[in-house]
Amino acid sequence: MTPEEKAALRDSSSLIIAAPISKSKTQPGKANYKLLFLQRSRVGTSASAHVFPAFEESGVLVCDPPTELSNDEIRVWREKVHNDGKEFYNLCTSHNIKPSVDRLTHFSSWITPPIEPKRFHTQFYLTVLPWSRDSFSDSRVFADGKETTRLDWYTPEEALEAYRKESIQTFMPPQFVSIAHLLPFKRHEDLLQHFNTRQILTIMPEFQMESQDDRGMHLIGVLPGDEEHSVDIKKGHRHRVHITKNKKGMNVRSYVQGPTEIKARL
Repeated sequence: MTPEEKAALRDSSSLIIAAPISKSKTQPGKANYKLLFLQRSRVGTSASAHVFPAFEESGVLVCDPPTELSNDEIRVWREKVHNDGKEFYNLCTSHNIKPSVDRLTHFSSWITPPIEPKRFHTQFYLTVLPWSRDSFSDSRVFADGKETTRLDWYTPEEALEAYRKESIQTFMPPQFVSIAHLLPFKRHEDLLQHFNTRQILTIMPEFQMESQDDRGMHLIGVLPGDEEHSVDIKKGHRHRVHITKNKKGMNVRSYVQGPTEIKARL
């Protein structure tokens, strides 16, 4: 990547938040945790997409010691941090708290490909919240009604099913691939231990035209480790996403890693 290309990227981060489900509500053979998603508004970056949120988008504050800020206080601080990221430091100092970095693990690193007008270098982090009977009904956690319009808690299986049924309108490649990587793990107790020990790759999809019809352009996003990747090549190995791009945006149709293919939509 050239210096000019690096300069065009904006640094950002997202937090994959997992919350435990009580034993009595965990279905046999299903995940015992749910993931937090927020749907973006119909305008702006990633329009209508379900994404993993940061504090200013969700109101979930991962800190030590745990703090019981009121709904109004959370709302005020979300607005401040949204307008200026440095306000997060002021939030911590004014309430004598600090981010719970020991409860975060670096999950993945994605770079928006050059075909998009706005490009980001996004670090994804994973955290598992302490169990609470109120995790899925906390009134301090809500969509702001402006940049985000809807909040959902889904297990990885439920998220894919909602996407297939189009209850979730859009998943961008980073979110879909992240869900695919979480799908095999049924116990929240295993998440941080596993993802703490794996190598973090920087992923920038390399798009190839597959076909075009009235639904839009059908693209292949070649990922590191694919036999057709320009740099990180493994002969005979597939690591890619199949995508349809049109005026409504971009949607993942399937994710392929080695012999495994997770299909989303036809």
